[in-house]
Amino acid sequence: MNQFIYKVLMFLLKNNIKGLVKRRKFENLKSLFSFHFKKEPFHPCRETLYKSLKLCEYKPLTIIETGSSAWGANSSVLFDSYVNSFGGSFDTVDIRTFPMLHLIFKCTSKTNFHCGDSVNFLKELNVNDMNQNLRKFIYLDSFDVDFNDPIPSMEHGLNEFLKIQSHLKSGDIILIDDTPKNYDVLLKVQGIEVAQKFKSDDKIPGKGSLIKDYVIKNNLCEIIDQDYQLLLKFK
Repeated sequence: MNQFIYKVLMFLLKNNIKGLVKRRKFENLKSLFSFHFKKEPFHPCRETLYKSLKLCEYKPLTIIETGSSAWGANSSVLFDSYVNSFGGSFDTVDIRTFPMLHLIFKCTSKTNFHCGDSVNFLKELNVNDMNQNLRKFIYLDSFDVDFNDPIPSMEHGLNEFLKIQSHLKSGDIILIDDTPKNYDVLLKVQGIEVAQKFKSDDKIPGKGSLIKDYVIKNNLCEIIDQDYQLLLKFK
């Protein structure tokens, strides 16, 4: 490995860094989403991402994301667009260095990048460093579901929620990826080869499945919406 690249990687592993660019600001969510999804206007996660941010009423947010996204819905850039336009801060964590290396040149200084395990990150999160007057928006998108073996992702998602739960207050928003509502949604997003495994199942496994069971059992959240993603509001 090139010595310079090695030193950069070691620096990123040991330090939290900010985005490096200046970006366009948007007047409203409609223009923000039109711009962000212009190459993929029918992305399956667009609607729930829009609904979740619309709940926040253009107010400054503390956004926390597990699983930095430099592809697909490109959510890290989307959340950077929100805080850059409407205020707040955005922290994103990923166990890999590649997303960080890619995204620092696409995001503003409103975004803080962290490299490490998401459960440990949430466990050690110092909320005293955050503005307690701001609503929190939590996006759980680490550990993609392997529909041949979905349990590890489901357990990881629940562990993430349990670590962040004590920091949540009434009105905070939680959005969880890879949690299809039913067979038809799974078929639409993942295709017939994956979906047919669960055609006769009453319940489709997903990253947020155990979280959903937990918050219903303990009356913690209002279920706002579910399609391929699960949208919750903390009570």
